[in-house]
Amino acid sequence: MGLNIQSGWIISEKEFKKEYIAKSEVIMAIGNGYMGSRATNEESYYNQTRNTFVAGSFNKSNEDEVTELPNFPDITNIEIFIDGYRFTLLDGEIIDFEKNLNLKNGKMLRKITWRSPNDKIVDFEFMRFISLNNLHLIGSKINISSNENIKIKIISGINGQVTNSGAMHFTDGVKRIFDSNILRYTTETLESKINAIVQSSHNILINDKDIEIAATMKMDRRIVNLIYNYDLEANKVFKFEKISTIHTSRDLEYAKCTFEEIKEKAINDIKNYKSMGYDVLFNESEIEWMKYWNDVDIKIDSKDIKDQFAIRFAQYHLRIMTNFEDNRMGIGAKGLTGEGYKGHSFWDTEIFILPFYIYNLPEIARNLLVYRYKTLDGAHNKAIENGYKGAMFPWESAWISDDDVTPLWCGVNVVTGKATKVYSGIKEQHISADIVYAIWLYYTVTKDNDFMELYGYEMIFDIVLFIESRLEYNKDIDRYEVNDVIGADEYKERINNNTFTNNMFKFAMNLGIKYYDELKENNEALLLKINEKVLISNKIESIKEKSNKIFIPEMTKDLIIPQDDTYLSKEIIDLTKYKNQTYIDSIFEDYNIEQLREIQVTKQADVIMLLQLLNNNFSKDIVKANWDYYEPKTLHDSSLSLATHVVMASEVNDIDYAYKLFRKAIDIDLGKNMNSSDKGIHSASLGGIWQSVVYGFAGVKIVNNILSINPRLPKEWNEIEMPLIFNDIELLINLTHEVINVKVIDNEAINVVINGKNIKIQNEIRLVK
Repeated sequence: MGLNIQSGWIISEKEFKKEYIAKSEVIMAIGNGYMGSRATNEESYYNQTRNTFVAGSFNKSNEDEVTELPNFPDITNIEIFIDGYRFTLLDGEIIDFEKNLNLKNGKMLRKITWRSPNDKIVDFEFMRFISLNNLHLIGSKINISSNENIKIKIISGINGQVTNSGAMHFTDGVKRIFDSNILRYTTETLESKINAIVQSSHNILINDKDIEIAATMKMDRRIVNLIYNYDLEANKVFKFEKISTIHTSRDLEYAKCTFEEIKEKAINDIKNYKSMGYDVLFNESEIEWMKYWNDVDIKIDSKDIKDQFAIRFAQYHLRIMTNFEDNRMGIGAKGLTGEGYKGHSFWDTEIFILPFYIYNLPEIARNLLVYRYKTLDGAHNKAIENGYKGAMFPWESAWISDDDVTPLWCGVNVVTGKATKVYSGIKEQHISADIVYAIWLYYTVTKDNDFMELYGYEMIFDIVLFIESRLEYNKDIDRYEVNDVIGADEYKERINNNTFTNNMFKFAMNLGIKYYDELKENNEALLLKINEKVLISNKIESIKEKSNKIFIPEMTKDLIIPQDDTYLSKEIIDLTKYKNQTYIDSIFEDYNIEQLREIQVTKQADVIMLLQLLNNNFSKDIVKANWDYYEPKTLHDSSLSLATHVVMASEVNDIDYAYKLFRKAIDIDLGKNMNSSDKGIHSASLGGIWQSVVYGFAGVKIVNNILSINPRLPKEWNEIEMPLIFNDIELLINLTHEVINVKVIDNEAINVVINGKNIKIQNEIRLVK
């Protein structure tokens, strides 16, 4: 039992197991960034999770809960009866079964040969896609055939009874049937008052010839259905197409439209799509997928095809979780594939996901940073609520007008039996500096001055004002500290002077000072304009003083960087049991969070994360010493962790171990644990897989504002080919164990550092080791 990788593009499931149904729902999810849907089966099973989400459509089910992405009325359920027997894989006999996803074109496919309870063999083929060409469109198609005459009954419709694990987000909708064929369900979110229009239409063909079947219309509470009956002759193919659309009043294109105007547009769309049919609509979407892969596809020649599939799997899901059209929303920690983390955005976006877009589709990276700019009001509110100035960005963000949406309570404390308080929303403050880092990386790679003038400088100055107000002066030793925080390692709550946080704060302040001085000298008019909003000039001298005096934990004589004030003095225990765990968080079966604070154990990369982000600040000896110290103490109980350790294992030239960690990273979603993805895909981990390949094994980083390539391929790989964009110049990089080949598209010149040597490339360069 498990998932099978058939090629560099296709993953399949060859056996149906109802207890593991959620795995393929998430792994084979479909979407286009505007909306996403789990790959649920058309027929019903009790443990199925029918989730369809529209990006940005946040709502509170009640005042006591935080806002979340609501589960939209379902259009994926289609019940089929053969000679009166309900088609289900729990009855009859499964003769043949395959479910697969093709990353190349975004199509989910199931092929089933089924023996019905009355001993008839029936072939089914189920296909579904969400269009990359028409953002509102979901297309599905079912082919049914048998070598005997069969009576087919199909119930297809729209189900508004769906919830988010019991939480209802929509009003009881208004149901309508047009022309005995087109279904419409209009509803509204309870708190955010977003109007939604969900529609479905049907086409029926016999051997590719359209036929008309009179449907029985049925309406019930929050449900509208059409029921079709047909007597299919032996060896003919019954083809059932269901074309559906979702539109909302929050859609950017309808910002100035009335609800009646949106409904008119929606009904015209569904009628047009119905006339075009499934095949034409799918072909249009497939063309858009080809364009995407032409921009981003990384080719890996490996001994194991899983490595090639994994990077494409990451890039596929990164695409379907990101809205390319609308900069009013971020990326959820589970994308659009599940209810986990409620669709909220974290630091995951800036640190783990954004680099993929910066180096491949910089216009999308810009959108994601503009989203953060549009949430500045919430950042200001959070700073004020906590007694600070400037922009203190929320730990969890949702819609642009929301404040911090971090829940206050989460899982059980195994010692007290009570819910555990979530301190991240209050104490995990490095996210503001992480956003500064992301802006720096974006600007360094793209040289997008327009972005900096409109958004970037203002955001950095605003965040630096927060940091300046956050620092605490220790007069006894004349230094500024950051106390009572959570760093990247979330096992260490409410500690003082987390080295990741302090270093990132110092980085942000120094960058703010640098940009302030540059603008003062070269563009004082712009600085004055920004200063009207941010008042940075009033604090610049204080920022400079505090940047010089912020406490950076001192290394030991063995070059170890303390993770915080007390980490190195805590108890050291044998972590072998937890390092070899088969599921995450197993340590909580023996310890609660208070006890973990007193042990030298790390949930996820912390000092190691610092060494990756600010790598140019640390010597190779320092990197190696801290790698040797902290890696054995890191349990990787966060999906964010492994990829960072892949990159840093590569940096210390332990390529065998880096590859071992890479395989663990790709197994977070693609491994044998059939429940690891139940609540949704691991978005940050997927961005980390891209970083593992590009930053880790290809050795790409920035040195003195110049692109540097220092490849160190694992022995299991023969070759990598990858596209990158740097300073608006498109590159195609081909790496083997012996040869480095860099091709400049459009014949532009670029300076690149290759294996430590500065090289100017005009067209193409080939270096042999």
